[in-house]
This record gives sequence, structure tokens and C-alpha cells, in this order.
Amino acid sequence: MTIDPIDGEWFRFHVRSQSGNGVYLVDLEENEFNGQCDCPHFQCRLAPVLRDKGPSDATRCKHINAARHKWFDQVARLVVASVAKQV
Repeated sequence: MTIDPIDGEWFRFHVRSQSGNGVYLVDLEENEFNGQCDCPHFQCRLAPVLRDKGPSDATRCKHINAARHKWFDQVARLVVASVAKQV
């Protein structure tokens, strides 16, 4: 799965499907930072549960989870670089 950050957008990513047949837009800021994806699984199955029961780990598709990991990696690298400059 390829995860590409969108330039100038801290919380938005293009995530290529595992099959390579699609690219989905993931916005991690939506739904109280639970995330939102335009893949069919999220739109048809997870979004209704999210609306009814609220944010949870169970309302994130694999594209959202992949983007969250990528975001964490980016932020962690920035923090480490910032701390290294202060030492």
C-alpha cells in the first residue's frame, strides 16, 4: 500500500489500494480525528456505524490506519530532529 502525504496538508493523504486499482483520499482530521476515507468499505459500512456510535478503532478502514501510521512516523521524525538540534 502506498501512502502519499498531500503537500501543504498535515492530515490528508492519498492511499493506493493494495490491489493497485484505486487511490483513496484519507483525511485524518475528520470525525474528531478518527479519520475519513472515500473507499467503499468506509463509506458503505464504517461511516454509518461512526454516525450511530461515534469514533472508535472499529470505525477506521485499513487506509485510515495506514495514513495514521505514516502521519505518526512523520511527526516522530520532526520531534527527533527538533530535539537533536537543542542538544
